[in-house]
Amino acid sequence: MSQLHIRHLKTHFEKYRPYIDMTDVTTSDSAQRESHFLSRALAAFTLESQAATTAEVACDAVIDGFDDNGIDLVYFDQQNYVLYLIQSKFIHSGSGGPEQAATKKFCDGIRDLIEARYDSFNSKLKRKVPDIQLALDDTRTRIRAIVVFSGNQMSTHAETDLERLRAEINDPTEYIDLSTRDLAQIHGWLTGIVQANDISFEIMLSEWGKTDTPLQAFYGQVNCLEFASIYEKFTARMLNQNIRKFLGDTTINEAIQATISERPELFFFYNNGITLICERVEKTIKGGGDRESGTFKCTGAQIVNGAQTVGSLRRVCDKKREQVAKAKVFIRLISMGSSPGSLASEITRATNTQNKVEKKDFVTLDPRQERLRQELFLENTQYVYKSGEPIEMRDTVTIEEATSALACASGNLAYAILAKKEIGKLWENIDTPPYTELFNDSLGSQRLLRCVQICRKIDDVLAGHKNEKGDARNLAVHGNRVIQHVVLRLLDPAVLAIASAEHEERIAELTSRVFDCALKARALLFPDALLGRLFYNQTKTTEIVNAIVGELRENA
Repeated sequence: MSQLHIRHLKTHFEKYRPYIDMTDVTTSDSAQRESHFLSRALAAFTLESQAATTAEVACDAVIDGFDDNGIDLVYFDQQNYVLYLIQSKFIHSGSGGPEQAATKKFCDGIRDLIEARYDSFNSKLKRKVPDIQLALDDTRTRIRAIVVFSGNQMSTHAETDLERLRAEINDPTEYIDLSTRDLAQIHGWLTGIVQANDISFEIMLSEWGKTDTPLQAFYGQVNCLEFASIYEKFTARMLNQNIRKFLGDTTINEAIQATISERPELFFFYNNGITLICERVEKTIKGGGDRESGTFKCTGAQIVNGAQTVGSLRRVCDKKREQVAKAKVFIRLISMGSSPGSLASEITRATNTQNKVEKKDFVTLDPRQERLRQELFLENTQYVYKSGEPIEMRDTVTIEEATSALACASGNLAYAILAKKEIGKLWENIDTPPYTELFNDSLGSQRLLRCVQICRKIDDVLAGHKNEKGDARNLAVHGNRVIQHVVLRLLDPAVLAIASAEHEERIAELTSRVFDCALKARALLFPDALLGRLFYNQTKTTEIVNAIVGELRENA
């Protein structure tokens, strides 16, 4: 059976031949050349299957070749903040797996990439450095690293190397999803594409309604366990037309899972719901003619919005199935009929991009934000705390800047870490700390503005290091909030109160000293830690901060 699967893959991979760059493969051996093509095609197929890209985009992401450091494909999904790193190995026999040396090289390549050590990579990778740095410098980014091979078994030693890397990078929080995919799973992606239109099921909606123009659609409530069971049957095949797959344990998905587990009766009110487009939706005779409940047959169904909801439901089912059975979720079933295929794409795009509410939007409910806006306006500064508000003044402060600056000036290192790691946590609840410790009745506009000014000055100094290589650049990018925290902690009260040329010089001088001390502390205390992750660990960051402050006070 494995040879049949291999043949299916080879046939499908022909679609990539016009797009995959083979100019660097100089061998005259046709068999070796074909092996290079198939491995590159496998990498492209993996990306296209997992990130919903086009074949051309997937092939452009392939960097396989001499000096690829074990990474055969690099792609940054900017819409979903996912950096894909893929190693591929096409095994003609359909058995076995990659050698440990190959997976170890992949692990070392990922470490080099995270630490911005690009010199050892080939020109294909270096062409993608701007995208890579954009990804790694954004705290919202998560890495999906995949070892994909058309065999049936990974070696124990190779798995150990991958697990060691996973544990190293995911300390203290999950940053990388590192997985392996074998022939059976790869072929499953292929059959999922081929058989997507075969997905058919019946589903019962309560308190349902319908609309007939311009498309026919039915909507109502569905029991979460019923829908999770449908998804369990068809799994990822139901997401072929979604712009993204289930992203795992992100902050949002953890919140979804917590609601299902702890307050299932409120899930309908908390969740935005699920949208499916179908080739055809038909009301059956089950349930009668009233709107209290009805059973609908869905043919050619695809989830186009709600992948995170469905994936979270399925995950909670494994542990708390009885809680999932207590929850309901809103669902829309859209019958496409003979509508053009482009309309399905438009619906997919719109349902995933329109009316998105961010955590920061809830700060608009706090009257103190409006007070600060009015006070800053009188000082000729526009304070922007509402999404979509136009910039109308030359001097502007955003809610993001203000929150980050106040967190770093709070004296609480944990808040400074959150400002870098996940600023949304500082807005999570406007009635409790940390939000109320940063924004409260005693906060005046002058203190807010001065904290922002100081942080901007610190950033100006750090910007001079961002063109350097290695630890200097990574510290300037990933350690900026911790450096702001230390500088604000050590500045004289007069500098914190009033802006002046002398005070700006003092801030710049202290920032440079803190930066140098931070480099020394990192080299002394945690020389092997990944700098991109080091400052997410509060215990280690506290040690570094204490070392910086100790050296500065000793040499004062």
